[in-house]
Amino acid sequence: MAKKSKRKIAYELNKSVKVGTEIVCPICGKSFIKRQYSQAFCNSKCKDAYWNAKGDRHSSDYYVNYDNKHPERKIRRALYSIDPINSRDMSELDARMALINDEGFRRYVNDDCDICDMPCCNVDLSTMYDNYLGID
Repeated sequence: MAKKSKRKIAYELNKSVKVGTEIVCPICGKSFIKRQYSQAFCNSKCKDAYWNAKGDRHSSDYYVNYDNKHPERKIRRALYSIDPINSRDMSELDARMALINDEGFRRYVNDDCDICDMPCCNVDLSTMYDNYLGID
């Protein structure tokens, strides 16, 4: 477990106390009365300094890393980027939707590379879905 910084501890304490309590700004150390339930800083400059110093959302690959941790976001984005015009596209949409919603199919897709005879075979998702359902 990561060790919390003094700023983080002060921020969490400020967020947890009730309105009307005297608190200390985690950035500048100024004492002030909490006037609103979500207040944790004495002013907006200190608030901005705290969040800008955190820096995680300012990295160029933040959203890429976030999407990699949540692959269903990529699938959903790709799902809605297709404008279905024929039955093949509709089959691909069905397969993508199954990948989002069907745990068994997701496992089947992830395990497919382990049981495939040919290295790096390339089968589209709709064909894999048909195979999963037993459709020839």
